[in-house]
Amino acid sequence: MDDMQFLGASEPAQAEMVHVLDHLIDSKKQVVLASDRLPAQIPGFSDRLNARIQKGLTVDLQPPDLDTRVKILKVKAQEKRLKMSDEIISYIAERVTANVRDLESTLSKIVAFSTIMKMDVDLNLISDILKPLAPVQETRKEIMKEVKVAPGHCYLIEEEKPMYSNVLLARKMGEGHRGLVITRMNPGRIRGEFETQPEILWLTDKQSSQEVTVPPSLETIIHKIQEFMEGEGPGMIVLDGIQYLASSTNFEAVLRFLRSLIDEVSESRCIFTISLSPETMKPQEISILEREMEVLNMT
Repeated sequence: MDDMQFLGASEPAQAEMVHVLDHLIDSKKQVVLASDRLPAQIPGFSDRLNARIQKGLTVDLQPPDLDTRVKILKVKAQEKRLKMSDEIISYIAERVTANVRDLESTLSKIVAFSTIMKMDVDLNLISDILKPLAPVQETRKEIMKEVKVAPGHCYLIEEEKPMYSNVLLARKMGEGHRGLVITRMNPGRIRGEFETQPEILWLTDKQSSQEVTVPPSLETIIHKIQEFMEGEGPGMIVLDGIQYLASSTNFEAVLRFLRSLIDEVSESRCIFTISLSPETMKPQEISILEREMEVLNMT
């Protein structure tokens, strides 16, 4: 079942879903549920339904990275018997970044255009088809050139994914700042966004042999940030996963954590940013965060 988050608006539908899940589980059936956020982050979700879901395995599926998009395009192009050079595939993969559905849609458009217009599949054709998308990363860079941030200040960047935040960090690192990223995304998926690599901590309970991880412990995270701020020269910190921290502890604890951190940053040479999708938290919680920090709305 997809779009589970919409059940948050209907208590009767949630009660019915609890009965459905109980029946399927008792019948030894497998159940796959999909949502755009974790169950604990869905406003209005009942404890009963949340408890049923938490009994199973919860997996955070992120958008495919560049290498994965290239591989998907090659497989899908082969299925459609569409011949494209590696250069064209890379060109598409760099611009169509949201999800697999968009990649498939783009290939369908290419097939339709080339067939109806009797045109060869070359970069000129692909460029015309993708014009409405624009070169996304370059567009973000142009936008973030105009954004002014200063040491000692804390910013709430409202965006669907931590993309503008990372572009801003890459810009500041190019100006000589040190960089720290604490993120819910697997670090391997964001390293390509930086010419100079920042320190990246993967915010997760999972143990990794390949990445440096940090658990969703407010005490541990503030210690890591304090260590970074004690380093030489100016720095910038990007924290992506505040909603994950709130669901792992509670919002009041996260708010106390942020207020303490904001005070420390104000007396440092560092810039502190939080990347947050407004849809992942309650409106009143967003309002409180907006009062505590300077807001950059990129949605």
